[in-house]
Amino acid sequence: MAHTLNPTLAIAVPGENNLRKNLLESAGASDVVIGDELVANALMSKLFIRIDARK
Repeated sequence: MAHTLNPTLAIAVPGENNLRKNLLESAGASDVVIGDELVANALMSKLFIRIDARK
């Protein structure tokens, strides 16, 4: 309903997995954030920053 009233409205919601992400996006969510992916990406980013610093 929110996108019906304002199609440019950004709606971000948390999701547990890709199945839930697809469901929420089909329901109108602009962005679905999966917590496990955020943590994994942050850890990998820290690791690569340390590896690049050693070069």
